Amino acid sequence: MSEITFDERGLVPAIVQDAATGAVLMLAYMDREALDATLRTREVHFHSRSRDKLWKKGETSGNVLHLVELIPDCDADALLVKVHPAGPACHTGDATCFGPVNATDLGRFLSELAAMLRERRRDLPVDSYSADLFRAGPDAIAAKLVEEAGETAAALPADRYFTEAWVRPAPRLPADAGAHRFVWDLRAPRPRVSKYDFSIAAVDGEDTPQLPEGMLVPPGTYQVALTVSRHDYVKPLVVKADSRVAVDGSGLAGALALSRAVVAALLRQSEAEGELRDVRKQLDALKAKATVEAIAAFEARIAPLALRDDDAAPNLGSIGGALVDLQIDLEGSDRAPTEPQRDTFNVNAARLDRALALWQEIETHDLPALNAALRAAGLREVSP
Repeated sequence: MSEITFDERGLVPAIVQDAATGAVLMLAYMDREALDATLRTREVHFHSRSRDKLWKKGETSGNVLHLVELIPDCDADALLVKVHPAGPACHTGDATCFGPVNATDLGRFLSELAAMLRERRRDLPVDSYSADLFRAGPDAIAAKLVEEAGETAAALPADRYFTEAWVRPAPRLPADAGAHRFVWDLRAPRPRVSKYDFSIAAVDGEDTPQLPEGMLVPPGTYQVALTVSRHDYVKPLVVKADSRVAVDGSGLAGALALSRAVVAALLRQSEAEGELRDVRKQLDALKAKATVEAIAAFEARIAPLALRDDDAAPNLGSIGGALVDLQIDLEGSDRAPTEPQRDTFNVNAARLDRALALWQEIETHDLPALNAALRAAGLREVSP
């Protein structure tokens, strides 16, 4: 951001926009210090003109602005700051400093769009593309919908079916002095997996957590520790079951035990798949430089781990996907594991053992042979 042009007071206007809704939240000013603090912490800072000092938005109210993207305008003398707001942006308690009129209402927008399309269908104006589609009939409309859906899907990242604005950053416990409210979701640590998933229930404008999240803790007594300046403050925390619901303690224990086994398997799978992915990237780079028969032979050896996708193949990605789905199922239940869940784990644990044994054999025997051929060809060796 060295190209930003500050005015004679060392300030640049910053227009703050909700990344999820598009609503303009507020206008404030940044100096170089505020800009650097915003980029460093990913929480928006401004320069307070009345107090002539650095100002972190929400430092007293808790309504911080989590930075999503910062975009200079064409002259680099104004900034568009896209954020996820943790609360109302205005000191009056309104969502925006421009009142409720500015707030984007998705339902209202869709209603207005539907009304406009009804008008186009009724009037069929000659200069309207929508009217042209109505005149052409259902097949033309369907083809256009498929085209637009395809373009939307192509513009989205491969790991999710919605935009970044739907994923809010994880909340952090503020470090400022004073009392703070913090919500803990009472889950075990998030499992390490090679590829996280998202629920089909993603909602625009709301948080869409990555899955799996970690098992919810069962009823019991726990300890919560807060560390401040290397000093630990420890208090007991009692998690109680809902008295209106019958809780099967042994069933919960069984689900947790199976989840621990799944999480351990996912760790082994993700480490091996990460190594395999790195090796394949190096092979792709080498193939762009030269043709070496040993590369083709090596790729044939790793094909069962990466390319074959039948249920019996030791495909690491397929195994990981099945285990992630199982973990998500376990996290969404408060009952003992079912027999199909146990069978799914046993089948994929056995597939994982075969995959890891094959990968170990390849690393021990095939990889050294490949590297010997690469050295002879004057090419860089491959390392997992």
